[in-house]
Amino acid sequence: KNNPKPSKSSLIATTLSIIPGLGRAYCGRYIDGLLSFSTTVLLSQISYMQYKRENYILSFISGSITLTFWLSDFYGAYRSSKIAI
Repeated sequence: KNNPKPSKSSLIATTLSIIPGLGRAYCGRYIDGLLSFSTTVLLSQISYMQYKRENYILSFISGSITLTFWLSDFYGAYRSSKIAI
């Protein structure tokens, strides 16, 4: 017999990703959520430190990378919600 996997709400998972990693944790992927959170926070700190040191070019580059990782977390949470157990 075919038992479909229950799916989590993709809207809730995506909305929770405003805080990096929380959407993935909601879907039961706790390690992925922790890695996403720590990566985003680390890159944010690097961007802020470069801004504080007035290295605006490095701040912009690291900020762009941070934004890319953060936006990919929204997509990752959405995809995780579709395959959640």
